[in-house]
Amino acid sequence: MSDDNDPEFYINREKQERKLADTSTDRAVAAIHRELADRYAEKVAETHKGNGGAPLAR
Repeated sequence: MSDDNDPEFYINREKQERKLADTSTDRAVAAIHRELADRYAEKVAETHKGNGGAPLAR
């Protein structure tokens, strides 16, 4: 299970989803992976705000 306060989990998932989107040969599947990546990016931003604005590695 993931820790909702662990930005590294969301950063890694975002990267994985973007890579899957970039390598997908099906446009619909790629769009789904991009949507998931965007949602993970939102979670990173939320975690960043809750972390007092401390910089996060990406």
